[in-house]
Amino acid sequence: MRKIILICFICLAGNLYISAQGKQSENVISDTSPKNVNEMNKDVVQDEVKTSNYSFTGYYNVTDLGFLVGSTSNVNKAPFSFLTVNGYQFTEQLGAGIGVGVEFFSESYLPLVLDARYYFREANFSPFAFVRGGYLFALEESANHYIYHDYPVWSSFIPPTPECKPKGGWIINPGLGIRNMFNEHFGIVFSAAYRFQSLHYEYNDDSKLILESNRLDLKIGIIFK
Repeated sequence: MRKIILICFICLAGNLYISAQGKQSENVISDTSPKNVNEMNKDVVQDEVKTSNYSFTGYYNVTDLGFLVGSTSNVNKAPFSFLTVNGYQFTEQLGAGIGVGVEFFSESYLPLVLDARYYFREANFSPFAFVRGGYLFALEESANHYIYHDYPVWSSFIPPTPECKPKGGWIINPGLGIRNMFNEHFGIVFSAAYRFQSLHYEYNDDSKLILESNRLDLKIGIIFK
């Protein structure tokens, strides 16, 4: 009797095992149906997109350099410009920061600007628009700028070039650029912008000189996050 019970138990266990294997094979077949395969492919594509487009919110630093190209009649046709901006990306597209640098005209200046930028795409490669505005602080105590006087043609008098004190001036700098991120923390930027500036000078006789100029601001730089 015990042998019969043992044989029945073995057969029941075998049937349960075979049934379980059949259900498992059915599940495998159903999981590989065309619908599920498409869903799996979509998930893979989405994962690839997530790994290729990083999050752009949070702190960033943009450090760039270039030239301020002006008219050929300017004393400084293309002075060197360096600027580093530390900012915060509030959304994937909108960010703002404070920039400081150095520029070399007839005198050296330290620009202190506010920088706001908007990226048109939430992707590694994106064009963007920006605007900067601020003040140029003179780094030198004196300069020489000739004040034009309308002397008669027959006059042989050559006026001296007086010494003046540079006082700095305001700037406005809107432009467009391109950002390309190589990974989550590093990328490169190119930009081209319009630059208007107004530099002020004071002379010992209380006279003043204002030099206004319009320039093309061309820069290349790197971005850190």
